[in-house]
Amino acid sequence: AGSGLDADLLDGQEGSYYTNIVGRLGYTPVQQGGGTGQGTNKIYIGWLSGALGLQVDSTNYASTWPINITGNSANASTVGGVALSGLVQTSRSVATGTGLTGGGGLSADLTLSVDSTVWRDGDQPTAAQIGSLYAGNVQGTIGTYAFALKKTAGSVNPGSTVAGTDLYWSNTANSAVLGIDTGTWRAMGVISNTNASLALRIS
Repeated sequence: AGSGLDADLLDGQEGSYYTNIVGRLGYTPVQQGGGTGQGTNKIYIGWLSGALGLQVDSTNYASTWPINITGNSANASTVGGVALSGLVQTSRSVATGTGLTGGGGLSADLTLSVDSTVWRDGDQPTAAQIGSLYAGNVQGTIGTYAFALKKTAGSVNPGSTVAGTDLYWSNTANSAVLGIDTGTWRAMGVISNTNASLALRIS
């Protein structure tokens, strides 16, 4: 007392000024890491084998760090040990072809499913699969067969196509019944205006 000294102040500041680091600096400083047992949410920065390494939120210092900055260009060359050239942007997507479903963007995990009704090379369709394909077929639709007569004179050779408007439905006596009048058909035998033959609708 009476000396003119004030032990409560340091450089004119109360002690609380120095304990309020965040308020004084305006940001939270990085916790310094020093080894095992120092808690989480640490950032280690160090020089490892010619590369500047960065390790975030780890309880222990590690010799292999997820981010390495090499050379003098200050460009990150790896992320999690993977070269930048090996990373795929989430804007990329997986497109599905015939018999596949489940494609989409790479921003989340994808599951691709194979349609069980699609036959692959080496597979042999079951009787149930074949039956399900033909069960819905209606006379005259694409993929169905018919015994047909040609309306106009002449003939259509096997493998050639003919318009349905030039074909009749035929009965077993080679007699015209009604006009097919729709689609395009492929002759599976010789179709003429006097003899019926098998035809396949292809479109």
